[in-house]
Amino acid sequence: MNAPVSQSTMSQLNAAVATIYNSMTAMAAADAVFCFHEHGQDESTVSGEFIEILVAEHFGDFSFGQSQRIVLPSGAQPGDYFSVQLPCFVELPDVLQNIFVSHTQNELFDVPFECLGMAIELSVYWSFDEHEFVPLNSSTAHICMDGFTEAYFRARAPELLAELAPYLEWMQYFEHVSSELMEPERRQRLIAAANMILAYLYAGGTLNLAKLTGLCDVAGSLQPVRNLIKQDMPELVV
Repeated sequence: MNAPVSQSTMSQLNAAVATIYNSMTAMAAADAVFCFHEHGQDESTVSGEFIEILVAEHFGDFSFGQSQRIVLPSGAQPGDYFSVQLPCFVELPDVLQNIFVSHTQNELFDVPFECLGMAIELSVYWSFDEHEFVPLNSSTAHICMDGFTEAYFRARAPELLAELAPYLEWMQYFEHVSSELMEPERRQRLIAAANMILAYLYAGGTLNLAKLTGLCDVAGSLQPVRNLIKQDMPELVV
């Protein structure tokens, strides 16, 4: 019988998932579109819903569930921010998907694990515009796995965390380098290099994070890592 998994371990796994989400939303330059309903006579209330997610480039994918709840802080009015709580479903990049799948407890469920089910809270500017474009990376105030998704990984959470550790360091760096505005071609190259780095780690390669990210910062790209991988595993370079 598996030993009980502590709440702190699940908190660590949720933190790891948040790191992945933050990196993916930054890399994809993902915006959620909030559609306001027409304001009635009472301007102290706000209504509307998120209607779609726009991405500059795909690094995994995102979708929202149907249930959405608007949360207004005390005294909020147009020109302030309000929160929307809603489910979000995250399709992981292939390498990370393989890692999560390898640690699922699928025998508990009728369907296999396909994506991360998240409970998120987004901060939205209360404007009189018809639509508000909300950047997922900077506007997510809270994120955690939903109970159904947690159940997939609870039994093997320590092993999953251990395997994710080297990937999380690079995911944090991907978020860092993609936080600025960039041309579509550069973002495409960045995502291609990120996928290659994940594949290299998955194939057993090791990367000196501090040394290589320092070189990448000087180069202004992930080309130094690409060069190393090309020498070691040229089959991964496309």
